[in-house]
Amino acid sequence: MKDQARRQLLPGWTKIYCLALAIGLVSGVKDLFTVTKAYMERWQELIRWVALGDMLFRAVGILLSCLLLWMIYRRDQRFLPLFTVDYICRFMLAFMSIVVLRVPGVNGLLSLLVPSLWLTYFHFSKKFRAIFCPQEEENAAGQADQAEEETAAASAPGLPDAESGEAGGNVPEEEDENAEGEPPFTPEAEEEKD
Repeated sequence: MKDQARRQLLPGWTKIYCLALAIGLVSGVKDLFTVTKAYMERWQELIRWVALGDMLFRAVGILLSCLLLWMIYRRDQRFLPLFTVDYICRFMLAFMSIVVLRVPGVNGLLSLLVPSLWLTYFHFSKKFRAIFCPQEEENAAGQADQAEEETAAASAPGLPDAESGEAGGNVPEEEDENAEGEPPFTPEAEEEKD
């Protein structure tokens, strides 16, 4: 199953996401080195736990970006949960930037806008879900097929019921034969006997 999923082409927007993630990864590495250098120059003046927290979240973000690219390459089903973890880390970094480091709130919140749009795309895209969540697609298709079969069985006369295995469906009762195999009583049949 994994080989088949790996052979499937990525949807166009997912390719754009990969490109943006790769650019963000390079930018994140550059920013981490710049911030680390700045923190080391002013280490005595800083609140150390803030500086360490900032560097930690940036390093985790870089690691998660690498893992996300790897999971997209492998068409791994764990991509969405990992993307959610990445989103939470971005939220924590934005919160820390706004509250602790006094970065203007608009800049911090803009860093959450793009991942929110990607999360929406990943959630609603049928092509994406077909590649990265094939079991959900199979379950949904299986449930739809089962519901369709039940509907067809209930509306088709003379077919066995799904629960009892007996013929029935929507067969009108007046067409049933009685226990002796005779047709049901009708006035026309009574006149023919006389």
